[in-house]
Amino acid sequence: MNYMTALLLSISANLDTLAVCVSYGIKKVKVSIIASLLISFITSLGTFISMFLGKVITNFISPKIVTIIGGLLLLILGLKVIFDFIKKYKKNQIKNLLRSKKVSYSEILDNPVKADTDNSGDIDLRECISLSIALSLNNLSVGIAASIAGISILLNTLFTFIFTLVSIYLGFFIGRKYASRFVGEYSDLVSGLLIALLGIYQIFF
Repeated sequence: MNYMTALLLSISANLDTLAVCVSYGIKKVKVSIIASLLISFITSLGTFISMFLGKVITNFISPKIVTIIGGLLLLILGLKVIFDFIKKYKKNQIKNLLRSKKVSYSEILDNPVKADTDNSGDIDLRECISLSIALSLNNLSVGIAASIAGISILLNTLFTFIFTLVSIYLGFFIGRKYASRFVGEYSDLVSGLLIALLGIYQIFF
């Protein structure tokens, strides 16, 4: 029973990871092995620590507050992607007024999605750390609940690491191979909206 409970808790906690990585996959980026392991390690470490300190944390900060903080970080990440899209869109609009409609190499440079058929690009270190922290904070509430419920710390931490890793690659695969076909040049906007909406959901629901 302890085994199944830890398994279900880990899967539930990583639904957020799956959704976030789908949104990143829409941007047609790819995640490196190091980045995947780092995200998985930080989220599982957060779960491990929270299960040790869960009862202490609940005396000062409620699980809801922890979830709200994680949601705010996701919201900030999403808004950053949206604002970056708006800046690039306005820049392209100005350039379109100053040049002919002929497609040039500079257009490809301004909008890499048009030429990125081999899924090049990756998550930089700052995005990786920010995403890891956000997901870790979301998993803290799961760790707190698991600690109070008496779930095995080792099992829950192990499952969290495994399912985070699986969710990362599955999410990026779904985003790149399927969702990106339908959003075209607005992929950054859709990606930002998905992350922001996930953050809002975490905050209010």
